[in-house]
Amino acid sequence: EVAARFADGAGTSASELARAAGPAMGDTRRHLYDESFVDGFLGAVPGLHERLRGGADVLDVGCGSGRTSALLADAFPRCRVVGLDIAPAAVARATADHGGREGLSFRQGDAADLDDDRAHDVVLAVDVVHDLPHPERTLRALRRALRDDGLLVLVDVAFPSDLPALLAARDLRDAAADAYAISVLYCLPSSLADGGSGWGAMIGRERLVAALEAAGFEGVEVHASPRSQNAVYVARPSLSDGPRA
Repeated sequence: EVAARFADGAGTSASELARAAGPAMGDTRRHLYDESFVDGFLGAVPGLHERLRGGADVLDVGCGSGRTSALLADAFPRCRVVGLDIAPAAVARATADHGGREGLSFRQGDAADLDDDRAHDVVLAVDVVHDLPHPERTLRALRRALRDDGLLVLVDVAFPSDLPALLAARDLRDAAADAYAISVLYCLPSSLADGGSGWGAMIGRERLVAALEAAGFEGVEVHASPRSQNAVYVARPSLSDGPRA
C-alpha cells in the first residue's frame, strides 16, 4: 500500500494505517511515554501540572491506542479526559485497553470537525498534527474548542524548517535522518490522504509556529522535550481576533 502511493501520490489514510499496523501503532513509543510523558513532556510546560491537579477538561487529539490519555488520567484523577481519534480501530483498542477509568472516555471523530463549544481547558496533540491531511483547518478547530484561558499543548517536530540550518546543526543530523525516513513511510502518506496538504514530520519548527499563529493562537512557546526529535509547543487562543480563514 505505501509503496503504491509512491507512484500515484494519493496518500494512505490514518484509519487504514492504524488498521494495518494493529497493536504496533500504540506500542512503538510506549516505553518512552511510560517513563517520561507526565514528568518530561507535560512537565516541560510551566504551570501545567498545577492546572491539571486542580481538575481540567482535557481533549487528547489523535489519541491512538489511548496510552497518553490513560497516563494523564491516572496522574491527574481530578481531570476529565476525552481521547479523540479518527481511526475506529484505534478507538476500539483504546476503549478495550483503558476503558473503565473514572474521568476517561474515548470517541471516534475528526478533530477538524470539532464544535465551536469552547468546552476544554487543555487540548493535547502528541505527535499528530504533522500527520493530518488538513492541519490548518484542524488547528482552527482546536482553537474554537478551547476556553478563552485554555492551553493548546502540542508534542511535535523540533527540527528547523530550513534545510541548510538543519544540516548545520551537527547534533541533529542522525535524528533528522531517522525522522525523514519515518515521515516518508508514515507521516507524509497520512498527510497526503484525502487531497491533504502533505506536511509530514519534517514540516519544521518555524512553519508550525506560523501555522499556529495563523489559526488564531498567540504567545507560542517552544520547550525542549525528553526526545530530541520532539519539542513541546504551547499556545493560547488569541482574544484580539478570531481564527483567520
